[in-house]
Formats: sequence, structure tokens, C-alpha cells
Amino acid sequence: MSGKECWREDDEMKRYNYRGVDHVHINVTDLDRAIDFYTGTLGFAVAGRRDPDKAWLNFGQYPESEPLWYHNLALTEVPERNDRYWSRTGLNHVAFELESPEDVMAIGDDLKRRGVRIIRGPGVHAEDMTYHVYVEDPDGNVIELMARTDDTHAELRESAEWAPPPGWTPADAD
Repeated sequence: MSGKECWREDDEMKRYNYRGVDHVHINVTDLDRAIDFYTGTLGFAVAGRRDPDKAWLNFGQYPESEPLWYHNLALTEVPERNDRYWSRTGLNHVAFELESPEDVMAIGDDLKRRGVRIIRGPGVHAEDMTYHVYVEDPDGNVIELMARTDDTHAELRESAEWAPPPGWTPADAD
């Protein structure tokens, strides 16, 4: 079955309220070297860092006084290259921003009903208070569907969690 057939519903393609690609998350074998490259070579700014293995960078569009770590690029240090996406070098996931947390809930429920593998979430990231759900595409590529929260989402924000620690694996990993 092609991707087009997989996502058709009553001969009509279902549409969601996408806003754009929010960030890319790359696993690296040396976090300091990667930060040096992205900041020193490409001009990114460090939004935040959580030792021992994570950093969040942006294009410099946010003031240094911004307390949340809004980012266009996330980096996670892994010990070696391997085939498990959550701990290998290369692309970790791509994030697509939706209009609201309610849209994330709706698409997450819809994808789960369709049998799409949910890797993580729904939940709220502590570093930037975005509401998210992570899924796999048919080839195993990881996609984060996310939306920003604000003060009207206090109940969601209370459940915020930091990114998984080193050694984390999805509950259903082989």
C-alpha cells in the first residue's frame, strides 16, 4: 500500500493545521565539538544546555533574556554510531509544528487509531513547554508533532518532563 493510499479517508485526504517545521534534532558523538561547529561555523546561538548530553540551539532570533529554550536545532551526545534512532548519530527526528495543543491531541489520537507507532507522548517538554507526540513513519523515521503552549495551558505545563536521559529506550523497543 502506498503512503497516499494509507492516509486516504473516504477518498479525501485528511488535512491538519500545520504551521511549519519547528526544529531538527541530531545525535552527535561529541557535544562540545558539535556546539562549536554550529555556533562558531554556522552562527547558531545556544538557547540552553543540559549536561551531560543535550543542547538546544536557535538562529539567534530570541533575546538572550528568553527563559525558555526555544530552538531550531537540538543536539544529543551518543557514545557511538548505531542503528537505534534514539541513540545513534545522524538525524534523531523532525518536528512539525501544529496550531495548538488540541491539534496535537487530535492528530495523536487519529494516528494511534490508524495503528501508527507512538514512540513518546503525548506530553510537555520542560525545556520549551511545547506539547508533543512522537510517531514513526513507515520507514522508521521519527516525527514529532508539536505545538507551543502558553499560560492558558497551565495544567499541561505542570506535567512537563525533561528529554529522556542517556540510555533511554521506548517501552516497546526490541
